[in-house]
Amino acid sequence: MRFFRQAAQALQRPNVADPALEGTALLELGTQLVKEYEAGDIESADLAVPALERAAERLRLARSRQSRGAADTETEKEKGSADSRKAEAAAERLACRELRAQVALSMLHLSSTDLSDAQAVLDSSKHLLALAPKDPPASLDWAELCGKWAFAATKAGRLQEAQEVLLQKFHLAGGKDPEFGEDAEQVEETALNAQQRHALELQREALQSLAVVRQKFRDPIGVEDALSRLSRATPAASRQQVRQEVESQLLRVAPHEPIPEPNSRRHKALRELRRLACSPLHAGALLCAALGVAAGVAFNEVEIG
Repeated sequence: MRFFRQAAQALQRPNVADPALEGTALLELGTQLVKEYEAGDIESADLAVPALERAAERLRLARSRQSRGAADTETEKEKGSADSRKAEAAAERLACRELRAQVALSMLHLSSTDLSDAQAVLDSSKHLLALAPKDPPASLDWAELCGKWAFAATKAGRLQEAQEVLLQKFHLAGGKDPEFGEDAEQVEETALNAQQRHALELQREALQSLAVVRQKFRDPIGVEDALSRLSRATPAASRQQVRQEVESQLLRVAPHEPIPEPNSRRHKALRELRRLACSPLHAGALLCAALGVAAGVAFNEVEIG
């Protein structure tokens, strides 16, 4: 800890003009202080907050300079060059560190019941999520950060945003959407390397958390969708046990809401409505689908009556 303090103090001297180095040192200092706070040292939180705030500020400045420098030197002919890709990778790493600082800061505020401060941090950091790379291994680091951001958003009551970011985590970890024609075959971990197993674990984490958030939303179709994806991402030997554990957790989160029969008209209509809500269709088409769901449910009630 003493080393991190000395490094951060040295980098804050006027003659040291590298915000990336300063921000990185402060991030490490803040991270260590958070660990001490979680271990029971309450006073460490008072030191961690300014360290993480300063880290995010300096990393934001460094990222801005990196992006401006790349734009100034890049011409139409040079786009896609090795130097350009190197600059983009550097900016992405800085954005990742900035998001780490912001996520840690929001969790600190929430643990201290400073909801308004936590909301402000979530607001100021959400745009960073759009900067995530699409390919591993870098995308896996971002997937983990998406999960932490979504956890903070859930604690802050921002369930819709948490759901969106958990889906982003799922996709960054290589998750597929079979309803849109993507290949989502059931896999067995014995055929995967270490990176692929880690990616699969991140997918499962995202889907378990997604099921919980949707349960809080009283969205039984969404819960079943998450559980179905989870089954495909779980080895056959433990699939039933994992599902039972998640369902037990869901019952503790919110009262159980029955899921419609898989082949019922209401189940099919609601699944189609969810698919349309996630696709880039015109709002009018979505409204028509919603009216169709309502009509289908009403027709069923008439038949039953």
